[in-house]
Order: sequence, then C-alpha cells, then structure tokens
Amino acid sequence: MLKKLLPEYCFYITNFFGNDMEYWEVETALAFSALPNKKSLLLFSPVFTQESTDFLQLFYGLKTNDTIQNVTVAKEITNIFSVLTYKGHAKRIRSVNEPNAISFELWHSDLSWRIYDFHFDESNILRSINIKNGVGRQEMTADYRRN
Repeated sequence: MLKKLLPEYCFYITNFFGNDMEYWEVETALAFSALPNKKSLLLFSPVFTQESTDFLQLFYGLKTNDTIQNVTVAKEITNIFSVLTYKGHAKRIRSVNEPNAISFELWHSDLSWRIYDFHFDESNILRSINIKNGVGRQEMTADYRRN
C-alpha cells in the first residue's frame, strides 16, 4: 500500500556500522527518491534513538479509500519500525486513551517498546502519529502532527 501511495519513494533497510561498542551496528531504513525536489530520509532503529520527525512526516497527508486501508497503512509503517528493532514484532492493540486511533504495539523481544497511535481524519487522510513508550517503560511521549 505504501508503494502505491508514495510511488516517488523507494524504501531500503540496511545496517550502519560505527565505533560505539554499545551500538556498533544500527539497523536503518532509507526512504530514497530520485526526484530533485524530494529529499532522502533516514530512520534509525527505535532501540537506538527516538523516531525521526522528518521520516514520519513523509507519511502525513496519505489518503486512503476506507478504514481497512487505514489499518493497512498503519501496519506497514509500524512494520518498518519492527524490521529495524532487534527481535522486533508488532501487534494491533486497542488504545483505551485514544479509542479512535489505529494503534500498534512494537515489541523488542519480550519487552513492550513503543506504542504507535495513527490518526486519520474523516476523509481517510493520515494526520498524525502519536508515539509513546511501551507498557512498563519510562514515560516518553512524542506527538507528531501535520500542520
């Protein structure tokens, strides 16, 4: 679905190597566009750092046809984070605090790492992604919204 909604971008997963012994290898996603007016964007593993605002904003404004496609888009975006997370996997959850959000929980092995709440408007346009630490982790909230 993302390939259809963002045809000007190709997504790649790779690893960067550094000299930091704690994070000597960092899983990285690259959103690449050959178009001169579009910039390429990097997203590092959520285990390594907080999510990139620029990378997330790439998805804002995506328009789908219905709620089923909204869930598919949210799942595909979450799967990017899942692939970048060591022993990562994502599960669909229902948010008590945000019942209108499409929510996924990202797991890092057996640890709830992040919760992603996707907000689509009544026209099925993705407007924001609210990111919180997973259950039991120190509180961190990053609320990214489209202007």
